[in-house]
Amino acid sequence: LFVEGGTDHVGIGTNAPSCKLHVVDTTSEGKIIIENETLALLQLKQPTSSKTFNIELGRTDGDLTFRSTAERMRITEAGNVGIGTTSPSARLHVEDTTLGYNQAVFKVVGGGGSTVQIDGQGTVWTPKINLLNTNQGIERDGSNKMSIFAGEVRIKDKFGNQRAVFDNNNGRLGIGTT
Repeated sequence: LFVEGGTDHVGIGTNAPSCKLHVVDTTSEGKIIIENETLALLQLKQPTSSKTFNIELGRTDGDLTFRSTAERMRITEAGNVGIGTTSPSARLHVEDTTLGYNQAVFKVVGGGGSTVQIDGQGTVWTPKINLLNTNQGIERDGSNKMSIFAGEVRIKDKFGNQRAVFDNNNGRLGIGTT
């Protein structure tokens, strides 16, 4: 343990600390352990803006939580991640109830295609995918019917070959044609 008197920097494993707490471990891993039976907490504060962010373990059932003014995200012991929920029931569970019903807006970005599953277990059972700023999408109504709303709808097989097209602007359906 080294304390540099002029800067109040503390060094553990180093005689030249470059910040308030500088830890160096030359063995196989460097780690800091925060241990408490009730709540292990790492708190980050920015006093000039009155912002505080907590990373907590133990507040609720051994889950890892991320908080600012309230809980923002949770990782359960089972590996589920929840944003906007304190009890995630899937690998990624996103909820936003600010509009009075369950709605989540998130992006899926990637090459080669992406899969999005919508679980409409809320009080409003009309799962919908809207393509941002396009006025196009897919929705399911309460009678198990799917609707696609777009200017043109193309149906392709799993290899990407177009099998049918519906031109919504002209009311035409083409099968085996583009």
